[in-house]
Amino acid sequence: MSSRHKAREYALKALFSLDFHNNFNHMEEVNFFPTLTVEEIREIHEETTLYVSYLVSGALENVEMIDKLIEKYSKNRTLDKIHRVDRCILRLSLFMMLFQKNLPPSVIIDEAVKLSQEYSSDINYKYINGLLDTIRKKEL
Repeated sequence: MSSRHKAREYALKALFSLDFHNNFNHMEEVNFFPTLTVEEIREIHEETTLYVSYLVSGALENVEMIDKLIEKYSKNRTLDKIHRVDRCILRLSLFMMLFQKNLPPSVIIDEAVKLSQEYSSDINYKYINGLLDTIRKKEL
């Protein structure tokens, strides 16, 4: 598994934790590795830690704009009706699509689908794939 994929998993877990605690406005309190022990955190490569911090901070700083895009293109589901983990995958992926221009949107969408297949239900990856692809076509 690539270190970038692992970093995106960590970022997803951090965003999920923040969403779960409804704590998006307190950047100073962000735990970028909510599921790891102190010893496990020490073993993470510095580059991975920096990338996780970049992803989480960027998604949080742009969450209002990202949520507006999700609401604009999400048919039949309001933001609060999207499963929490799927909402976090969408936020992370849209931040990457909008601000991480060195990655093609198709790669970001594939990564979102992988994360959804690993952390969400068996069918929600189709919703995430379709929504991200629609936003890619209409907004990028």
